Amino acid sequence: MAAKSIPGATSVSRRRLALVIGIDDYENHPILKNPKNDAEKLSSLLQRIGFIIDTSSLVKTYAEIKRKILDFELSIELNDVVLFYFAGHGVQWEDQNYLMPKDFPQFPETNEADLEEIAGILEKGVLKKEMADMLKADILKKKIAGILKMKAINAQDILNTLSDRKPYVTIFLLDCCREYVLRNPDLNTRGPSSNTRNSKSAGLAAMHKAGALVAFACAPGTYVDDRPKDKNSLFMEHLIKPIETPNEDIVNILRDVIDGVMEDSNDTQIPFLSVQLRHKNIYLCEQAQVQPKVEAPISENNQSCMFGQDTQILWKFSGIGKPRVAWFFNDQPLPTNDRLQVTETDDGTSILTIRQAKLADEGVYKAKAINAFGEAEAQTALKIDCIKPVINTNLDTVLQVTKCEILTLKVIASGTPKPHVVWMRDDNELIPNDRIQVTTPTGSDDQYTLTILNVQPEDQGEYSVMISNVGGSLQSDKCKAIVSKSPMFIIKPTTQKVKQGETAVFMTTIDGYPTPTITWLLNGKLLTLKEDVEVQFDAATGQSKLSIQNVNLEQHTGSITCRVESEYGEQEETVRLDILVAPTIIEDLPIQQEIVSGRDIALKVVGKGSPRPSAQ
Repeated sequence: MAAKSIPGATSVSRRRLALVIGIDDYENHPILKNPKNDAEKLSSLLQRIGFIIDTSSLVKTYAEIKRKILDFELSIELNDVVLFYFAGHGVQWEDQNYLMPKDFPQFPETNEADLEEIAGILEKGVLKKEMADMLKADILKKKIAGILKMKAINAQDILNTLSDRKPYVTIFLLDCCREYVLRNPDLNTRGPSSNTRNSKSAGLAAMHKAGALVAFACAPGTYVDDRPKDKNSLFMEHLIKPIETPNEDIVNILRDVIDGVMEDSNDTQIPFLSVQLRHKNIYLCEQAQVQPKVEAPISENNQSCMFGQDTQILWKFSGIGKPRVAWFFNDQPLPTNDRLQVTETDDGTSILTIRQAKLADEGVYKAKAINAFGEAEAQTALKIDCIKPVINTNLDTVLQVTKCEILTLKVIASGTPKPHVVWMRDDNELIPNDRIQVTTPTGSDDQYTLTILNVQPEDQGEYSVMISNVGGSLQSDKCKAIVSKSPMFIIKPTTQKVKQGETAVFMTTIDGYPTPTITWLLNGKLLTLKEDVEVQFDAATGQSKLSIQNVNLEQHTGSITCRVESEYGEQEETVRLDILVAPTIIEDLPIQQEIVSGRDIALKVVGKGSPRPSAQ
């Protein structure tokens, strides 16, 4: 709604007074959610636009309200702008509206004394028995009327007394059309089809007064529900939007409020408006050419925030009309998102909230307040503080790791922001790959890990880690990683059977680090290199070959032992070398031998060979 500069009857010399009452915590009737919030919100806005209002407390009891109304009435002077607002329970009875204080008692019912009185009348024959219900209803109606007059406040009486003080205008706002059914006792006697007024007290009765503007949150005779899930009632939600608009006629404001309420409620809630004004251009907020200003001793300051923490930058501005505040970061418009949010309080304070501050958030934040009459700005230089890395658990001095196994180094370091690390071996940076893996902490964890798979001899060396963030850097202790592996056979030698005079060959494959020494033995004696014995060993592949040339049955038959050893242990494997020799006859059968008939004869032949030959 645009502000207009129209010379109106409400000039800056007129006082503006308001009495705002909101009751939610009823002692004997349903508790409400919105009235207190509505009253506090309206009080704050009215005070901001220049109304004189008692904000020390919100009156609630019957005695407090009566006393406050009297004090308010006596404070009114000729030509004042007067506003009265009530939110809470209200009922109408016999065409009169009653505002219910916090301590309003429960509505009466007929008691035993009433019933005895009715029975006595019937016994005397004064009334027929069928008239008893009507008599009971009349007694109850008198009780209800009596308690309303004694314990509730008549809304029309308030409007009349305020108007009698001859104010320039009386603005009378009631948001008490909550569902509150007060049944007419006549229903019990005349039936639902009879033409009975006030069958129930739903909503309020229309009110009018010369020189006054009267508005209800809903139409006479209707009601609206309290909104427990919302802070304010639907009527107040639309009233607070335009209330600070300078030089906007109150009639136009309330008509816009009515339109908004009807639209949001799909026409189920239609506010009531009675305009009996003597003057035009009644402004709640009068235009004063006041450009925005910063409500602080200085308009520049410095602020710091720890990296990763939430922080707020806030500036309070004032001005009429209400200034619009825009935020800038390093002289560029500040985009808002889930992490950067701008909110505003009722007193004109604009708040920039920065969640989980990053290094990129460091800079100059400027808040610029603008209205039709000028602008004002304030700025804050924000510094993001960091914590230099600290090593909480250092590397071990020495680490023994087995070849082909996994090497794992861990260091625990903290800092803000979380440090970046570079792992090094012999002061050379390690580049992660499929075998070299680096793990950084997540969440509250501070552990950094280097993992090397399938450790090889070239992985041996001095490891360290450089730890740094914007706050500083440091290097860990050095850890000497020693790669080792106990000697072992990958492929064991096997037993060989070789013909005499040929070459016997034994093969084996070993592993170990440092590279083990390998020796071959024949029948427990070390085989030394000579013309007929050759030993070969390839350290890269671990393969070893023993060759014995021109093998001889007498010299070479027996056990062959392969022994591998290093400082980390030893192993050996023993197999056989069998020399194959063809059978030969050393002592043959005699060419001729005499025998005696009838006696046994023995023939003898001597031979040798390997394996031992058999004779037939």
